[in-house]
Parts: sequence; structure tokens; C-alpha cells
Amino acid sequence: MISCRDIIGRTVFESYSEFYFALCISAECLRRGTTLDMSEMVIDPSRLPENHIQYFKYLASKGALYLGTNVPEKVIDGGVLYFDTDFITENEDSLFENRGTLLDVNNFIQHFRSSTTVVSITNMGNTVMHLVAHYLLGVFMGEFPKVPLRVKVEGMNVKNTYIYINLLSLVKTLEIADKYLALDVDLSDYKQDIDYNVFCNNSFMSGNHHLWSISEKLGFLKKDGFCEGAICILWERKGINNSNPIGKLTGAKVIRINEITAKGIYCTSFAVNKTKEEVLEDYNSIDESSRYLFADLKYSKPHQADLYYDLVELGIESHFYEESQFITKIDRFSKVIKKVTIDGKMSSIEMSERDAIYWLLCQYNLEFNQTLYKRMYNKGNPMLWDLHGSIGIEEGVED
Repeated sequence: MISCRDIIGRTVFESYSEFYFALCISAECLRRGTTLDMSEMVIDPSRLPENHIQYFKYLASKGALYLGTNVPEKVIDGGVLYFDTDFITENEDSLFENRGTLLDVNNFIQHFRSSTTVVSITNMGNTVMHLVAHYLLGVFMGEFPKVPLRVKVEGMNVKNTYIYINLLSLVKTLEIADKYLALDVDLSDYKQDIDYNVFCNNSFMSGNHHLWSISEKLGFLKKDGFCEGAICILWERKGINNSNPIGKLTGAKVIRINEITAKGIYCTSFAVNKTKEEVLEDYNSIDESSRYLFADLKYSKPHQADLYYDLVELGIESHFYEESQFITKIDRFSKVIKKVTIDGKMSSIEMSERDAIYWLLCQYNLEFNQTLYKRMYNKGNPMLWDLHGSIGIEEGVED
């Protein structure tokens, strides 16, 4: 029996993509004659697509999943089998190229064109997910070398984002995928923000992309931990139409929720972007002959604005439809590079976006509930600023 918790690295699925990946692992376990232990995993059916729930029930009925006290239905009539894993058994030596470290989707489709079900345009996303699960489980079990599987997608298939969008999501949230999965997709001609596309895809697949009542939105605010004093992100978008149901992002603000009413939220936005050290760098990059024109830059503080958002036009996390704004918590996986001073030494370091925003709010002495922030984003533990922070360039910059 193989532990799902050990593969995922935690007991909670962050997205439907992670849950689907676990189902693909389960199917691979069944092929190997073993079982995936999901007894420790927290599964929220409300966040999952119905067809994935059916696949879950199918795999459970076949003994591919161990659920502990959560006994599955004995027989699942019409259970959805996404992928016949016998295909892997029969073609194991020719699934990947470059000594087993490359999955070139275009070449794969051409090579197995006679297997119409496996390589059909509607099934390729499912096929790729199961092949990746086969590889990553092999790495986890020590059967494959610990090198990344390069998944190459090019040409017209780049536009078929459903082939690889789950992989994009996995690389962002799962350590095993981040370490052993390398996506080779040229997105230079892709007109949408791919991270935003992944976010919206999770909403679509979870059945959350539709109209919600104000009372439902108030419930989501409470369920997701948005409360008075919370720091979160307010996203703005436009261009939503029949051919583009998600539009495009036009801006993002860090906000502090001041009050939640029966109809909307009152908040304060903080234009926090650059540390004082980064402002210093910008100032010193200005030609000395004209630097005096920007003297105010030395003492500038982030702009603040009091705002109100009506719940009719406000989506909550993945629960949205055509609203022009939506709010989310600060992403737990995003990383940024910030120039900061630690132990008297100025340097550029990588930190989480959650740490970066907390750092900026503290460095500029902006009013917010630090205890609540740490409870929301770090289980109440100290943030990086609490351990190493410094107000920094107190006198501004040198003339």
C-alpha cells in the first residue's frame, strides 16, 4: 500500500488538479497490483468536478483506493474509466524518449496514432496526466532515476491548453511535480495570463463558475476566512464576453478589509510594491544632474485609499461568474525576489509573496493586524520580517 499523503506532502488537496493526479496515481497502483492509501486525506466533494468524483468511486470499487472508515460504494454503475492502464503495460518501453526522460506530445500522438482512444484530441489531457503519474510514481518508488520528465508541447497543441493545464497547476503546488516535472511549452504567443487561466480552470472544473447570491457570497467570505482586518488581494478584470468568459486581468491591489456589511465590503488599499532598499536603488539610478527633481522619492510612503465593493460585482476566491472584481487570499506558492537589509547587509533574496507583503506593510509602518495575518498565512508563526526585518533606509538615500 502506498501513502497518498507521502506523495502529495500533506493531507489536503489544494486544487482539483491535485485530486485528479491522486486518482491517476491510484490507477497506476491498480495496474501494479497495489493500493493507494487515501485514508488520511481530506476530500471536499464541493470543490471537485462530478466526473472526477465518479472516477474516484470507480477506482474505490476496484480496490485501487483505501479509504479507512470511509467505505466506498460496492459497485459503481457507469463508472468513468479515464485511461486504460493496460496501454502502459503493453508499451512501457516506448512511452518516453531520450532514455525515458522526455514526453513529446506531438511525437507521442504520431507514434500511437492507431490507438485512437488514447491519442484522440479530447483524451490527450487525460492520457498525459496518467503518463506523468506513471513516471512520478516510478521516481517516488525509486524505480526511475531522479531526473525531471520533460513534457514538450508545441505547434497547434499549445492552444489546446487542456492537454497540459493540470500539469501547470501541479508544478505550482506539488513539490514532487516541481522537482521532477519540466514543462516545455512556448507560451510567448499565448494572449492570456497562464496563471489566471489555471485559476479560472480550477473554478470551472469545480463547478464554481456561475451566478452566486449575495447571501452565498457572505457565506464564502466566512468559510474562507475573510474577516475584518484581513489582508488579501483584490483583482480587477475586463473584457468578459461570450468568446472570452474570463476576460483579462487589469490590476491587483493589496487590501485590508475594514468592514463587511450585508451588501459589500469597506476596505483600504495599500500600494505596496517596492522595499525602501529598492526605492533607494531606483533613486540612485537617476542621473545626478536631475536627481534633485525626485527628492520626494526619498521619503515617499505607499499610497492608501479607502474603497467600497458591492458584493454583486465581487467574486470570492474561485466562486465567481462575470464580476468585474474578485478577492483571494495571498497565494501560498508564489515566490518573489526582494532587495532587503538583513543583519546590516543589503541583498536580494527570494521569499514567498506572503512574506513579501508582510515585510512591506511592516517596513512602511502601515496599520494592519499582524496577529491575524500570521494566523491566516503562517499558522500563527513568525514571518520572515519578524525574524530578520529592519525599517531600513531611515534617512532616505544619500544625495
